[in-house]
Amino acid sequence: MHRHAIPFAKSTAFVLLLGLSSWVSPQTASELPPWELKSPQVPKCDVWIEGEAFQRQEGGSVADDAECYGGKYWGVYTTKEDPISATYVFTLPKAGMWQLSMAGQPVGTGYTSPIRLGLDGAAPVAVPKAETSAVSWSSSKAVRWMHLLVTNLAAGEHRLTLEVVGKRPMDAQRAFRIDALALVRDPFSGVKLSPRIATDRPGNVYTTATPLVFRQARSMPGRELAYRVTDFLGAEVAAGQWKVSAPLTLADLAPGYYRLWYREADAKAWEAYIPFARVIDPAKRRLDPASPFCVDTAQSWLARDKNHPLFPTNAYALTSDLVVLAGLTMVRDRMSWNQVNPETHAFIWTNAYSTNARLLAERGVKVTSVYHDAPAWAKGRNGSVPEDLFALYRFSKEMVKQWGSMISAWEFWNEQDISFCKDPAWEFAAAQKAAFLGYKAADPGAKVLIGAAAANLPIPRYFENIFENGIAPYFDAFNFHIYRELHQYDALMADVTNFLGRYGAADKELWDRKTLFVTARKSVYSVPMEATGHVFTGPQ
Repeated sequence: MHRHAIPFAKSTAFVLLLGLSSWVSPQTASELPPWELKSPQVPKCDVWIEGEAFQRQEGGSVADDAECYGGKYWGVYTTKEDPISATYVFTLPKAGMWQLSMAGQPVGTGYTSPIRLGLDGAAPVAVPKAETSAVSWSSSKAVRWMHLLVTNLAAGEHRLTLEVVGKRPMDAQRAFRIDALALVRDPFSGVKLSPRIATDRPGNVYTTATPLVFRQARSMPGRELAYRVTDFLGAEVAAGQWKVSAPLTLADLAPGYYRLWYREADAKAWEAYIPFARVIDPAKRRLDPASPFCVDTAQSWLARDKNHPLFPTNAYALTSDLVVLAGLTMVRDRMSWNQVNPETHAFIWTNAYSTNARLLAERGVKVTSVYHDAPAWAKGRNGSVPEDLFALYRFSKEMVKQWGSMISAWEFWNEQDISFCKDPAWEFAAAQKAAFLGYKAADPGAKVLIGAAAANLPIPRYFENIFENGIAPYFDAFNFHIYRELHQYDALMADVTNFLGRYGAADKELWDRKTLFVTARKSVYSVPMEATGHVFTGPQ
């Protein structure tokens, strides 16, 4: 297997309203190109509703705008928190698949409030950001066409409610406007959609025990694609024709990184590709528990389960599974003191940090946990590290008591020599000592790392000041980040070793984190862009 980060699957479409999954069709509104029209050009549709033609409204009003359809729109611009909504009633002549589109302010922008959509009595759900037309209009140029959903609906009367549910990101205003709504029956019948390839594997990672199966996620009867598969070095390893009404199963491939390219059978250029990897079956691997290789997943922050269409369900478990598939035995995860201990005597132990520690422990993966924040009540001033050192001691002690069985190493702060810390070196040294003593009070055998250096080596003066304040006895492993290319590694390690020797810490373990960059000199690395990432190695 090539040693690099396994990329997450790339998706070209998403279900816009996840909460309406009971009646959203397999094909989604995001697959349809937005209408590049503006008033007075009316799109071809089966039902047309002016924004001001609501049956009922709360908190909004009708305003004149000569640039809008019919010269008017329904909108809201207020700081009041009262319920704000508009309800429309419409009749569909036939049952079938219907597309609902809106000419309004783009959802998900800084100048637009969040909205929710409810249809036929269903509980309203948040409408996430949607692709909009490039064409805009109205006196404020804030109205665009966007497709909200595609769903199966019966013939007859229906009721649609759009609610404004909070202030917009840029200020305290509730702001939204609807110029028009339009419904189209059988919206995909006249549209030739581009292919959308999908897999059933997390992160498109197959093991040697699973077949290489790909499917077409859109309904494309009668379509045929040409395909080719290239390996890590770009060499073609497979090719053929694919009738997309049935899944494509590739012949057996060796472990490695690949790309499945595809195009219409009569096209000359390859349209796109889907990356995938094949790895050794974890059940047949021989893992070294002392392996020095690890990945900074930061999954408690970056893989949070969100009500967002681009986040998979069970994202924490999926990320943990990918760690196992990659053959890793240790990860670095993030934690927030402010979230776990928001008030002096209040601790919240049931959270994402606990969940991920458990998921990784269940899979036999070690974890080093880092945090670099402090609650306001512990700071006492405008700095970064806490002024209340006993609070820091107590928090470190309580963390080990709660999670020590699942955490293999503890790291206080991160890259304090740059913007992550606003305090002088002697303040950080005092805080590192308090954290160390707290960790060790709960478990004398706890592994404690010093907060990592971020600046390019040689070791910055900030760290010399830390060591001049007697920090050497208060960590077990020296922790640093290298933002250099690998050919400089030996010289950098020599600098670190000499530095520690000058301060009587030559016996400390070295934990280094290397960030590899793809540069314009492609001869240096042949790593695809989607495969780069932060990597760190454990004890040397």
